[in-house]
Amino acid sequence: MLSEIQEKKIMGVVFIHSLFRSGSTYFYNALKRTEAFHIYHEPMHEVIASLPGTWNELTGRKDQLKSTLRHDFLIGSYFDEFSHLLPSIKKVFEPKFSFDYYFMEAGSKAPDLKIYIDLLTDGASKPPILQCTRTCGRIDWLKENYKSSHIFLLRNPWDQWYSYKVDPYIATTPRIIYLQSNLPGVLRAVFEASEAVSLKGSNTQEKVAYGISHPLASNQDYFLFFGLWLHSFICGERECDVFIDMDELSSAEVYRSKCLAKLEEIGIQSIDFSDAKLHRTVFDVRERDRFFITENQILEIYRQHGIFIGAAREYLERSRQKSFVSIEKSDAPTSGILEDAYRMRELLVVRDGQIASLSQTVTERDGKITSLSQTVTERDGQIASLSQTVTERDGKITSLSQTVTERDGQIASLSQAVTEHEMAIQVIKTSNSWKITAPLRKVSNIFKWKEILCTNQVSENLVIVPEPSAFFTICSKNFLAHAKALYYSVRPHYPDSRFFVVLCDRVDGFFDPSQEPFEFIFLEDLNLSNLAEMANRYNITEFNTAVKPFAFIYLMKGFHFDSVVYLDPDLFFVDRMHELDQLLADGAEAVLTPHILQPAENDEIHDGKMLLYGIYNLGFLTLRNTPVVIAFLEWWGRRLERDCVIRLEEGLFVDQKWADLLPAFVPSARILHHPGYNVAYWNLPQRKISREADRWFANGQPLRFVHFSGNKLDDVTTFSRHSQQVTIDNIGALRELLDAYREEVYKQGHAFYRSLPYAYSWNGVAGINLHTPKELDLASNEIQPVTSVEGAAAVATLHLGVFARAHRRYSVLRQAAPIAKHLSGGWMLFLHRAWRAYRRHGWDYVKSKAVELSSYRTSPPIQIVDKADQLRDQRDHLKRLLYLDWAIPKPDRDAASVTAVMLLQIFDSIGYKVTFIPCSLKYEEGYYEDLIAANVKVMTYPAIQSVKEWLESNAENFDVCVMARGPVVWPYLETIKSCAPNLPLIFNTVDLHYLRELRQAELANNKVAHQAALVVRDQELELIDKCDLTILLSNDELYTVREMRSEAPLTVLPVVFKDIPGSSTQGHEQRRDILFIGSFPHSPNIDAVIYFAELIFPIIKRQIPDIRFKVIGANPPEEIERLAAIPGIEILGFVKDLQPVFADIRLTVAPLRYGAGIKGKIGTSLCYGVPCVATPMAVEGMGLTA
Repeated sequence: MLSEIQEKKIMGVVFIHSLFRSGSTYFYNALKRTEAFHIYHEPMHEVIASLPGTWNELTGRKDQLKSTLRHDFLIGSYFDEFSHLLPSIKKVFEPKFSFDYYFMEAGSKAPDLKIYIDLLTDGASKPPILQCTRTCGRIDWLKENYKSSHIFLLRNPWDQWYSYKVDPYIATTPRIIYLQSNLPGVLRAVFEASEAVSLKGSNTQEKVAYGISHPLASNQDYFLFFGLWLHSFICGERECDVFIDMDELSSAEVYRSKCLAKLEEIGIQSIDFSDAKLHRTVFDVRERDRFFITENQILEIYRQHGIFIGAAREYLERSRQKSFVSIEKSDAPTSGILEDAYRMRELLVVRDGQIASLSQTVTERDGKITSLSQTVTERDGQIASLSQTVTERDGKITSLSQTVTERDGQIASLSQAVTEHEMAIQVIKTSNSWKITAPLRKVSNIFKWKEILCTNQVSENLVIVPEPSAFFTICSKNFLAHAKALYYSVRPHYPDSRFFVVLCDRVDGFFDPSQEPFEFIFLEDLNLSNLAEMANRYNITEFNTAVKPFAFIYLMKGFHFDSVVYLDPDLFFVDRMHELDQLLADGAEAVLTPHILQPAENDEIHDGKMLLYGIYNLGFLTLRNTPVVIAFLEWWGRRLERDCVIRLEEGLFVDQKWADLLPAFVPSARILHHPGYNVAYWNLPQRKISREADRWFANGQPLRFVHFSGNKLDDVTTFSRHSQQVTIDNIGALRELLDAYREEVYKQGHAFYRSLPYAYSWNGVAGINLHTPKELDLASNEIQPVTSVEGAAAVATLHLGVFARAHRRYSVLRQAAPIAKHLSGGWMLFLHRAWRAYRRHGWDYVKSKAVELSSYRTSPPIQIVDKADQLRDQRDHLKRLLYLDWAIPKPDRDAASVTAVMLLQIFDSIGYKVTFIPCSLKYEEGYYEDLIAANVKVMTYPAIQSVKEWLESNAENFDVCVMARGPVVWPYLETIKSCAPNLPLIFNTVDLHYLRELRQAELANNKVAHQAALVVRDQELELIDKCDLTILLSNDELYTVREMRSEAPLTVLPVVFKDIPGSSTQGHEQRRDILFIGSFPHSPNIDAVIYFAELIFPIIKRQIPDIRFKVIGANPPEEIERLAAIPGIEILGFVKDLQPVFADIRLTVAPLRYGAGIKGKIGTSLCYGVPCVATPMAVEGMGLTA
């Protein structure tokens, strides 16, 4: 044992670290008594800079120095251990060593400090020890530069803080430390939270003087002190070899023995602590809460910065039990003394507050006096300047008076001359002599011809650019606030054009049209021959778009307008449309704006979808009043009377798709190729919006107007309900304009108008409204007609204010329950599944599912499989394949969807007619259309009300059935077997769900979840037994199933990756960040990210402070989004294009603690040439090795 200790003895230097007033001077005396070390006391003290050049010059002042520096009990003289080096120290010591270098990380450059410490260590006559109270923030730097051991001295914060207050200098030092430019981020946050005033001064002495004259209230003072105390505790506990509690050293013999043993391990022996008697105050429990509140605030700031505070919490809890007692439980003499001490401390706290308040008042008064003095000085200067100006003006007036007199004389002289000349001219005009009159006639004729020529020239050069005669929009009552916002954005740019609103609704007494700023056109004005039938058959979106050509005709024929512009009500103008004005001047009869101006193959709204929705966006359309245009409008109107619907499979998309033919029917139609028109979610990936001063630009060209299609005014986190790619976080400067638009719409009464009920059928006869779901109809059925806007607003406010929450809950349940019943196969099965979900996941999970179900959007109408279809397929020798899965695949969001889409494409390519049914029956906009475009028939709610009932009627019509995900399709196994006993079945496991759930249950030690996982296992095994083939993702899962079902027909089909991008051109040495990628409805991903962010990333961040951890995945839940508050963590959500992100990624992580199957996140990382650090669970089945 002795030899081991000898090996550990240091040959370098020992550093002792502490804050002020922690018993460090006692520790110094105890070490000095051993006479075994050369101990430097306070080597970073700024007073060293003011010491004389030689030790002899301090004769007679040594005791005074001990008193001045508050250590009368110090053994020997202050700084006597420096005496032999004093001349050299004076050359190298800098005052900045004290506080400017307080915080230094490993790797910091400070050669001047290194020279100084080298001088001390090299000049020591015995093993050197440096006892410091200004080095807690630079322990890492000292360890990097010196072979050294480190001791940290700790004292409880309450005694230490009160001890600080004894000396004004020491009390001010925390505020000095908080001034440092390299202050750690967590302490910067502490200082900002304290709202304390910063010290002022060019050196430490001036700052101390300012702090004494501008004291803080006790709560602020302790706030700053405890933040620094906690920082030193964490540094000492984490980085020092020996951690000594000076309170325990003074009171516990056993603890002293442990400390001596630890000190012997670093080579410090024969030290006597028997006289350790650091005072420990007994505080009353009434004082605890004041400290406790502040301490918890600081601890929370540290926690939010990702700093582990567990050890500090444990120490504080132990120390509170010793330091805070109930005076009432003490004996009478003791309780009296304790009560007096308590009152003295409370009085001290109150006085501190009063002094701080008075100091603040004095400072404010001084500022006012200075300001008033400055004002008086300025006013004196202004008075002097005005006096000078008055004098100068008097001189000018005198000069001008003289000039006026002179001018009066000149005018009189000129008037006399004019009179004489007029008399002479009159003589000439009345003369009959041809010699005089002939030249005058000739001159007169010359001037007349010149006047005619000048007039003609002006007429030829003057080009008048016409502006549109009228603008109009179409909306129902609930969108009138949007129409008003549109009107007020257009009016400044086209003040002379008339503006109309076509009300596709009835007024019904809900508002007064005469009080609105624009002119109204009512449906009855449009001469619609079958108005009632159209209003009943069409939904609100279809009807609002169907009346458009009739409104154009009404304005052109009824008002004889030369040009008319239609604008959707959710447009917002920022500039005049100069390009449109010029096109009209050049004779254009129609002007259209395309959805996109360049290919968009990889965008969410890609160019293929433009072929479905229409090339041109009809939120903007300009037409001239010409015979050709009128003929087009009449044809268009006939079409829209019956076919203004959304039926993508038939090539119909309300009024818009028909407009693809407009350039063919109107030869002088013009297409406006300008990025500043019709900026919306469908083209924002191609357009960058910027602002310079008060002007807006799109791709560097002037922005004219934005189309806020699908904007959710009540949800500030969403840009458009139609897009998941374009979000509030990636629209850049456009976010400012969106905020202004939202504010304007609410200013125009959106809270009132949106509550007004639609007079006709919201969903139409078909019961479908894809573009504007029913949940956006916020009108209450109880609202009654009133005679004024104010009255209607009062009624709407009553209903929406008092009953809003109950009404919303009722609406959600009313919409969700029938859908859930159909999806579950009946009320009993629905109730059983809801109860099981509640037991396993809790009430919040059930509520979230209800909201999700209530927001189900319906797919375009699709023809149900019938006998005619079957006979046609048999005639064409087509085999029919049915594919059942949980949801429509989203290949840009998860790896399983990529495999599913490729399987569907393979089935199609080998001659199968594929029908895909998501068992959730949920329509997914965009992904649904992608499958339709890939020749896959997709059937969702409400085309199918119940999967079970549909299978009972149609399963026998198919030749093959693929069933994906065991827990999803198991409920339909018996239905298929009974209704189509000869139908071949393929079970695609996707992954072994039971295996994932079993591992999760074991990790959480959850017995209920463990039993539930065994139930899932039995379901998956039943599917394997009864299906003709089972697809597994890996050999590992194949072996697992083989152990239970050795004869089952099994095959392995791993996750497929295509379009592999390869590594970025940027080298790995230029990259720095870490990435996690995965979808977040998946619980293993949620657990993995939280685990890595809370336990692993803080360790990495300490080593690489500027590293970032980025998280990509759709629909991150709240617990994931909260992680963004941790410095260095970025939650990116869904990212369409991964290439730019991977360009900066050094490595990815897959810290999965449970799961099953093949992990797409690892394959994706390798496809981009980026290494992945993963748990054994994550790489299971992939055949990967380190």
